[in-house]
Amino acid sequence: MPIGSTVTAARAGVVAETRIQFHDGQHREGESNWVKIRHVDGTIAAYSHLTQHGVLVKIGDHVVAGQPIGLSGNSGNTGGLPHLHFHLCPCSEPVDCGTLPVTFRNTDPNPDGLQPRRDYLALPYIREAA
Repeated sequence: MPIGSTVTAARAGVVAETRIQFHDGQHREGESNWVKIRHVDGTIAAYSHLTQHGVLVKIGDHVVAGQPIGLSGNSGNTGGLPHLHFHLCPCSEPVDCGTLPVTFRNTDPNPDGLQPRRDYLALPYIREAA
């Protein structure tokens, strides 16, 4: 994923946390920029490794699925490869409560959740009819 690619919200929710201070290429643990969105069911989605100042939303903003929320980057422990780290948790930090399985409709089928150490190319988001 090239640095500066648009990152969109997977689900609607409220922006709960953001961090924007780290440069691309700062690869130590804890040096990642991110957006965290709290959903109506209480889960929190984290979008990590964003570029410095690449957060496009503010804490408290209401977002909808497909809305741009950030720009991809190479901040934090990326192994030197720009990518988006996405996870869904029942709390703010996965170390405290683990992560939940996720299935995406706009990529290769993954009915059992995403597989570790595998790349998934996101296809353009298409809003489904209500």
